[in-house]
Amino acid sequence: MDAWSIAENENAAAEAEKTVSQTSSEPDGAAEGKTDEQVIAELEKQIAKLPIGYISRKMIHGKLRFYRQWTENGKIKSQYIKDGQLEALEEGIEKRRGLQKQLKELKARQAAAKGAVKGRAGFNRGGRYQGQKFSTNVVIGEALEGLTGGLTDEKRRLCHGTLLDYLEGRIGNDGRVCLITGLRRTGKTTMIRQAIRGLTPEQAAKAAYIKITAADNMEKLNRDLGLLYDMGYRYVFIDEITLMSDFIDDAALLSDVHAAQGMRLVLTGTDSLAFCLALRQELYDRAITISTTFIPFREHRQLLGIDDVDEYIRYGGTLRAGEPAPEGLSTVNATFRDGASMKEYIASAVCRNIERSLVGSKDLSQFRALRELQGSGDLMEVAERVMVSMNLNFLLLILSKNPMYQNLRLAAWNLKNDRAREEQSAGVTRTHVSEVKQALVEMDMVVECPSEMPQPGSEPIERVIFTQPGIRYCQIRSLMEDLMGTDKFMGMSELNKRDLVEKVMADVRARMLEDIILLETEKAAGGRRQVYKLQINAGVFGMVVYDPAKNDCFICELRSGGRMAPEQYRRLADADKYNQIEKRFGTIRQRFILCDDPQAHAAEGITFCRPEDYLCGL
Repeated sequence: MDAWSIAENENAAAEAEKTVSQTSSEPDGAAEGKTDEQVIAELEKQIAKLPIGYISRKMIHGKLRFYRQWTENGKIKSQYIKDGQLEALEEGIEKRRGLQKQLKELKARQAAAKGAVKGRAGFNRGGRYQGQKFSTNVVIGEALEGLTGGLTDEKRRLCHGTLLDYLEGRIGNDGRVCLITGLRRTGKTTMIRQAIRGLTPEQAAKAAYIKITAADNMEKLNRDLGLLYDMGYRYVFIDEITLMSDFIDDAALLSDVHAAQGMRLVLTGTDSLAFCLALRQELYDRAITISTTFIPFREHRQLLGIDDVDEYIRYGGTLRAGEPAPEGLSTVNATFRDGASMKEYIASAVCRNIERSLVGSKDLSQFRALRELQGSGDLMEVAERVMVSMNLNFLLLILSKNPMYQNLRLAAWNLKNDRAREEQSAGVTRTHVSEVKQALVEMDMVVECPSEMPQPGSEPIERVIFTQPGIRYCQIRSLMEDLMGTDKFMGMSELNKRDLVEKVMADVRARMLEDIILLETEKAAGGRRQVYKLQINAGVFGMVVYDPAKNDCFICELRSGGRMAPEQYRRLADADKYNQIEKRFGTIRQRFILCDDPQAHAAEGITFCRPEDYLCGL
């Protein structure tokens, strides 16, 4: 971090106190009778005199100290606040935010008005172009048809129906925009192209596609939307909108001006965290959000034709998860085919997603710790380390269940401790780790599923599940390869190492399958039912699905990895365990066992089926 400039803070505090005193008696904006240009000039002049950034509080050696922090040229700047400066700086920063809000609203109204005037002057009633030029990459007419010409597969994401509802006016008639958000390779742009291709001839005549680049900004887009509106266009698909540096802070313009006029605006972009920040800072409830990051197994099978849940665990999470071939699954182009491809995806789809989103947000109170890492250039490394740590914890959970893994578990603990010491020496704090996890949650990359004990007074155990299983599986395999290279296993033959790794990975797949079933059941329940993975002292039930309205439930135990002996499913006939479940979750209406060979089993009151069939039936 740069050295603190106390003198500059003193000047900022003095200037803030002076500017606030000059403007506090004036109404917001400027005196009546002035033109918009004059008001804008005065606001910009006042804003320039006020301090930028936010106040950060840190406890150092038991004493609370204050710092002013801001972003400059993509880096975090920090200055110590001396005694007597704090009040003036806080008042100045708050005043600056208020003036910036006025300025943004005034510019938006002015830009919308100019766009309408230019539209009337530049186009006749037939919509023919008469000299006006678009500022962004706008595709209309026959060129729009060419955009969808390369579509050969009409298989659609399950969330495509929500997009159609928005375009048909069944939802979002109150001036909302539609956001299609998700990580890379999850089908966002394909959804837009399919939606354009599915428009009726009347709708297609009023549809436009805009491809945003980093050189574009909201002023250019605002002008083009005004021109398109006056040409009669009502359906506008805007791709890669998060590349605009001012999208997050000015996103409300799209809903408050253009969608409010009746335009159907569909927005998508690479940086899913940017949409989260825009919703929090600007759009609030003025958007319908469609997330593509999570691809459940039934959709994975439908879109890619891959029926094996083990292959879904190994490579699932994007629409590049391998292709069926005569000799089996071809994974040459799979996103998570090996450690290198997995790291490239995390770097581009996750880490740079976070970096670009933070740069695009001027609200420095959001993700303060991550902004510090960004300023020091450590954000990408720390984000990847946090993800690896979560999966190392998952691996330790697997290893702790089997005594034969004792040496491996000790090696994993040593690795965990080594990583913790490295992070501590590098200055990585719990706040940094917490904010990385928060960003991953907001990007729909991980979810936290509580596991509860039915006994009174027991504490829930937090479990983190990756919605893209291929990332977890690939990272754990890389961790296993690292562990096999440690001194503890140097004397083991390569054959025995390979056998040990494959056995552990089989246990990893079994545990991941339980989490996938838990996650997909919870999402399918849609809030109507509550889903728990229960741990009971006398044994383990895989899952309980509770219906609060009816006060009943069904229970499910997961068995994979081969055929079952009768004693493996007798636990579901244990009356004591039933009593524990029914005492908390009401009458048990149905009981399931998920296994690889359901046709080989029969038991009264129990339904046997394959995990794949259960997941596809949700």
